Amino acid sequence: FDNISEGIAITNDSGHLTAANPNFADVLRLEPSTLKGKPSITDLLAQTDYARQAKEAGIGNRFSGFVELQNDSGQSLEVRCSRLPDGGGIWLFSDATERRQMDNRLRQIQHIESLGKVAGEVAHDFGNVLSTITANLHLLESDSGKIPRKTLLQRIGGATELGTSLTQRLLAFARKQRLKPEVVELNDLVEGLTDLVGIGLKTGVDLQAELADEDLCVCVDPGQLESAILNLCLNASQAIEGEGQIRITVSREDQDTAMIKVSDTGCGMEEAIAARVLEPFYTARKDGEGTGLGLSMVYGFIKQTGGDIRISSTKGQGTSVCLSLPLCARPAKRISPAAKGTALVVEDVPEELKRAAMLLQDLGYQVTTAACFADAMQALDCRQSFDVLLTDLQLDDGRSGWDIAARCLDEHANTRVVIASGRMPASHPYSDGADPRVTCLEKPLSRELLARVLQNGPASALAAAGA
Repeated sequence: FDNISEGIAITNDSGHLTAANPNFADVLRLEPSTLKGKPSITDLLAQTDYARQAKEAGIGNRFSGFVELQNDSGQSLEVRCSRLPDGGGIWLFSDATERRQMDNRLRQIQHIESLGKVAGEVAHDFGNVLSTITANLHLLESDSGKIPRKTLLQRIGGATELGTSLTQRLLAFARKQRLKPEVVELNDLVEGLTDLVGIGLKTGVDLQAELADEDLCVCVDPGQLESAILNLCLNASQAIEGEGQIRITVSREDQDTAMIKVSDTGCGMEEAIAARVLEPFYTARKDGEGTGLGLSMVYGFIKQTGGDIRISSTKGQGTSVCLSLPLCARPAKRISPAAKGTALVVEDVPEELKRAAMLLQDLGYQVTTAACFADAMQALDCRQSFDVLLTDLQLDDGRSGWDIAARCLDEHANTRVVIASGRMPASHPYSDGADPRVTCLEKPLSRELLARVLQNGPASALAAAGA
């Protein structure tokens, strides 16, 4: 009892302390003197750095079960309690801070490993994109007339859009972000991810996506879920010798649960191997490559999200990995602007300013342009309001598009704001949908993406980008 590293306490039926080991106060970071007088568990937790989190989790004197608390400093505390026949309880408190930090480091290692696999394939794919552009430019220069100029320009435009899409998807996947759960529609997420997954697969491996016939919303960190699906598909690709197929299926498992299943026609696994693949650092790869972290990190993320993972495999027939996630309600639709109106475009690069203005004019807006921060401020001074503000993030003299957006929103509550940048920071004033009137987009902007955002709001940006 005294030598156990965790904090252990025994309480009576009213929740007051009757016994505790020496480490109990240390784990809770309390002075030993606070245990005198047999205080209640609730009173003791109220004196710790976890007071608010314990109250929100409903930990009272009659608590039973398990919960993990994380305070504002990032420290983690696991709390377990089992009730005794007389109404008392046995409490176990464990400091999980170091283990959680290790989990995060391992998850980042796995993320980098997956990114490295994809990056090599992306480089190859970019070679094809550049070859397409170069070949069609030569045909334009020759002006032979055998192929219409419009066709050649369409080919160049298609290759450029593919290159832009590859860059945006890779940058989004590469960003190191803290776990930020948000409501995600699984069909949209999987459909938007298939291009990036397809790039990372071996030649001869066909990728199929079978989407649900209904919207299935879950609350997860979308970047982590994308990373999990990508990792499963890369593992499946390695298990296929020669030609084969990988299928990603989105479906409703039951009334409260959605399921993503990744199945392959690879070599499969023996039962003994399948039973161990979720263990950290375990790998069945014969070539010695890989860290053995992939599936264990997927398992950790899914469990942390409140879901479950199941693996079924038959030697010589293939493997299926099922991710179960609790369903949640779709959020209410965001504010929708009028189809046409007035717009202010702020951009300090002349060609970019002209292009952005043309996009909005083509969508039916009456456009005012500002080539610098001062011009933008003057435009806001001279006009009562704008229906749309489209601004670059980095402006002249170190000024920021955030400042223009803040003033515009303060003075004109109904303005739709679009902030564009070639390198949008992972964290910014409007992260996590802080203001439903604001959408942040990566450059270059497309007409389709801009139109969909202005019609349907920020929630449509990811779907439009993946379309």
